[in-house]
Amino acid sequence: MNSDDKLPISEKSTSRPLRILIVEDSQEDVTLLLHSLRTQGYLVDPLVVATSAAMQAALQNQNQDWDLILSDHSLPSFNAVDALTVAKELRPDVPFIIVSGEMDLNQAVKLIKSGAQDYVQKNKLFRLGLTIEHALREYNLIRQRNLVEARLVDSEKVLSSVIGLAMDAVITLDAEQRILVFNYAAEAMFGCKAADVIGQHLDRFIPERFRHAHHSHLTAFGADASTSRRIGEPMEIVVRKSDGAEFPVDATISSAKVEGKVVHTAMLRDVKWKLAVAEAQRDTLVREVHHSIKNNLQGVIGLVRAHLIAHPELAELGNSIIAQVGAIAAVHGMQGERTPGHVEILALVKEITRAAMLLAPATCIVVAVEEFMAPVFLSKDAAVPVALILNELLLNAIKHKTEGARNEEVTIRLRLDSDRNLVSVIISSAGRLPTSGFDFGNGIGLGVGLSLVKALLPDSGAKLHFAEEGDRVVISFELCEPIILRDQPLANTSSAGHSHRA
Repeated sequence: MNSDDKLPISEKSTSRPLRILIVEDSQEDVTLLLHSLRTQGYLVDPLVVATSAAMQAALQNQNQDWDLILSDHSLPSFNAVDALTVAKELRPDVPFIIVSGEMDLNQAVKLIKSGAQDYVQKNKLFRLGLTIEHALREYNLIRQRNLVEARLVDSEKVLSSVIGLAMDAVITLDAEQRILVFNYAAEAMFGCKAADVIGQHLDRFIPERFRHAHHSHLTAFGADASTSRRIGEPMEIVVRKSDGAEFPVDATISSAKVEGKVVHTAMLRDVKWKLAVAEAQRDTLVREVHHSIKNNLQGVIGLVRAHLIAHPELAELGNSIIAQVGAIAAVHGMQGERTPGHVEILALVKEITRAAMLLAPATCIVVAVEEFMAPVFLSKDAAVPVALILNELLLNAIKHKTEGARNEEVTIRLRLDSDRNLVSVIISSAGRLPTSGFDFGNGIGLGVGLSLVKALLPDSGAKLHFAEEGDRVVISFELCEPIILRDQPLANTSSAGHSHRA
């Protein structure tokens, strides 16, 4: 089979796994890489090599096609420069992506200029899926352009037309209105792959009642094409998806004569589809911003820790700052992983608990959770205040617990009250409430931590209750709408629960 005749690679194929050659000597890194790809929705069929000879043997195997090459930068007897040289010599069309740890930026740029598609750090594998998608999309476009070159002796005019229209759906036809080019945007618009429609008549995408008029119009238009011409303003026409659903598009058509044969190129723009693409791009940008904020906040934490090494007398204040900044960073990290950016409350509690354990390693914290029908999310505006409140309440419980019964656990229970559409985060620790002079509601006798909690507490959708149960202080942090969000009303699926010991 000629390489130009192979089926296009789907970015997340449901028909077959991506065949990936992995150049890596660390089995642990291979495991993490494959796990990341699978969690990002990819089916993979990997082969791992760690030497130049093994890589050459894999690429020289004519019975094995490769969709992608992922290479570490530095191996004991091999590196990314050598791997790229081998790849470009034996399989020059296969996308090559560097997946490595710390690497000099200038070296990465040189490798990309030498033919590598991109570079992804091992500590940012969440970017790998999008990088692969872009690389495979470019690969498919290149193969489609090769197909045009094979069908048309003088393909330069056709390709220049395709390049000029590539941001929208592009369909190129011969004089008999058979499809020669069907770009990626056209695949998304019509719901089918280029390999399934190349060579077929355009009637497949024209409703039957419009076909006669369409044939006559396009034939008349093409008959006057001396070199190239274009229908003036875009016109609205009705087309149909591969499943038969009809929808309107704005169409712009150009025609050219190549070796005496008429070639038509149509640019189709679905306004709703373009808006969906813009929304997806916006969501991607928002996630990137959240990740950037999280990374910058983690940098602040590092600076504070470094300062505490030189000034241990500031440990209490410094640790409080670290915990507060860490809580905010956790929220942005979670918002960067989801669309539209809501934070799941159980994940947030576990992250704040993990951070608290780092500051108080001698403390045992147990998180117990009731079974929910579906995850409970915090609204975007409430996520940071709730995170800071949980952080202060937990640190306060640890502080007073460590002053008293050191062997007592601090427990956090997430409880669901379906009758009131309410979620409670209940923190329990050994200790006593002040016997006098303490009134949270009126802000009396709170101290610095609880004063911050009161200032952060939202006016609607959140309440705090303090009580004593035996020799323990129990704080109940109740959350309801509009603080919490659910796709369906809150309801228990079972009286059973599970716990997590931090």
